[in-house]
Amino acid sequence: MAANQVTTQTDNISIGDLKLVIGTYANASGSTGGTIYTGLKEIFYFEMSNETSQATEMNKTAISGGVVTVTATDNEDGHWLAIGA
Repeated sequence: MAANQVTTQTDNISIGDLKLVIGTYANASGSTGGTIYTGLKEIFYFEMSNETSQATEMNKTAISGGVVTVTATDNEDGHWLAIGA
């Protein structure tokens, strides 16, 4: 996995005791993922799109606390969403 993925948090909405965090990601050419820092302490739900490539393979994610490590399609851009505390 190359380290030239760019992620941005675009919204952070409180829903009772939970937070909904929304953002974007962009992998440069040659990049197949990276780390998304959600700002959450724990993630209960995570989803991401693959808008640029519309890859038929599902993106792979590993979640530890509030940090998500993503393996995605090379040169892919899209959005992500996390719900947690």
